[in-house]
Formats: sequence, structure tokens, C-alpha cells
Amino acid sequence: MCQPGEGNVCKCGDDEEEKQCSCGHDGHDTHHAHHSTTFVQRVKPYTRLIITLIVVLIFGIVLSFMMGFSWLSVMEYWMGGYFLAFGLMQALSLKKSAAMFRQYDPLAMKVTAYSYALPFIQIALGIAYFLMIWWVTVGLVALFVLLINVFGVDRVMRQKQNVRCSCLGEAMNVPVGKVTLWENLIMIGMVVMMLTLHAFNYFLISSGADVNTMPGMSM
Repeated sequence: MCQPGEGNVCKCGDDEEEKQCSCGHDGHDTHHAHHSTTFVQRVKPYTRLIITLIVVLIFGIVLSFMMGFSWLSVMEYWMGGYFLAFGLMQALSLKKSAAMFRQYDPLAMKVTAYSYALPFIQIALGIAYFLMIWWVTVGLVALFVLLINVFGVDRVMRQKQNVRCSCLGEAMNVPVGKVTLWENLIMIGMVVMMLTLHAFNYFLISSGADVNTMPGMSM
């Protein structure tokens, strides 16, 4: 049975896990609640997601300082922590995470196997970012995953659907909305910046320059 959860996001029972839930509210009450909610109330459902992103960022900065600081390594470790944390959380409740992916991810909707593979793809990306290997392949795969997700989140927002985000797995009730959209857009920006910096470093090395002598550019 469909139950309204935190932030007006519905929770489905096991027999409805692949269905999109919608909570029955009186139209006037919903309209009134929309206008009376404060910024804090609107952000509250995303608190755990925001805290997770901040912790991952701090972890990336600290690890970068421990290994020899560079802005590129901060981004590498941040992305590594991001994909590992999210992928592991989703893998812990794989069946329900896959069902949530199929509610908004365009490719997961069409290819069921992709919805089950996504957590493990993210875990693999996280490990690769920590090891700083195969930067072109890893960056392109990350862009592919994130861009598809953005299109799905944007569609859900435009259609004003109440859908749970699978970003932190089944354990945390995070709704698909502006915060999840910006989360993905920021990650896409990070991937593009890393690909650009890697390409710039490769060009400098090919021309005989010592990248390690440039502040914030060494690996």
C-alpha cells in the first residue's frame, strides 16, 4: 500500500516497488502547503544527501593533503568517494535500488539489466578514481551515467512526479528534485574539469614541461 513519506514522497510496499507512487491529497490542501512551506522544510528531505556530499568533499581534501595536495587529486578523490559511497549504498538493497532506477533513469527503464548493474558500475568508477587510472575511459563512462540520470531527473521534475531517488539506496528516503538535479550537474562539471586538466597535463608532458612544478597541477 502506498504511504506518504518524508517530504511528501511516497513509499511503496514490496508488491508495488516497481510502480510510481502518488499520494492522494486534496488539491486545495496541497496548494496551500506548497506556499506555506519554508526553505528549511523543502531542503530537509535532502539533508542526508547534502551531508554525504560534504563528508565526501572533506574526505577528498584531507586525502589529497596526505598524498601531496593538488586540485586535480581533490577532484579525483571526491569523485572516487562519491561513486563508492553511492554505489555501495545502492548495492546493499540492490533489488529496490534497481526498481527505483527504473522509475526515472531512461536507460534503466528500457534495459532492466542496466538498473541492476548501475551500483556496480559506480563502485568500479569509484575504485578507478582512487587509483587514478584510465582517466579517459573512466571520465567518459562517468559522463554517460550522469548525463542519462540528469535527463531522467529533469523529466520527473517537469512532469511533477513524486519519485524516490536511488542515490543513497533504499535506506534513505530522498526525493528526486532540484537538489538531486544539481548534484548530478555538479558531478558532470567535475568530470569535465578533470578530463580537461588531464588533457592539459598530457599536453604539457608531451611538450617536455614538468607538471609537478606547477602549483595545484601535480598528481
